[in-house]
Amino acid sequence: MPILPVDYPEPFAAVLGTMLYPNEDEEAQRRAFAAHHLAEPIRRFEAAGGVLPYDDLLRIVKDGGARLDDLDQRWRGGTAMGELFKVLFALANHNPELASWEYAARIVEAYAAKAKAYGSRTSIMEG
Repeated sequence: MPILPVDYPEPFAAVLGTMLYPNEDEEAQRRAFAAHHLAEPIRRFEAAGGVLPYDDLLRIVKDGGARLDDLDQRWRGGTAMGELFKVLFALANHNPELASWEYAARIVEAYAAKAKAYGSRTSIMEG
């Protein structure tokens, strides 16, 4: 698991990129996500008269080169895992005897079916 890049010019974007691309061989994608995520806020910041230090801007621009073809899939998987964790957390607090990843996945799967959303237990557990 990579170290969270809290020294990045905008740590939130860099940490989110690390969460979406956690594998050791995905550093370029992590950095590209942060750069892509910051493009519009930087444009607005400069339009409002803000001045971003050149070194920070250069670092962000250089990081933006990798393709993020699977970003939507990773975002859905991360969201599904977040929902699964919230259900597990609720079970652990209110019905500890039922708290398991498997039971939480069944609840999320049932909710997804009721809401007509994509979400088989296998896809939820693969996250």
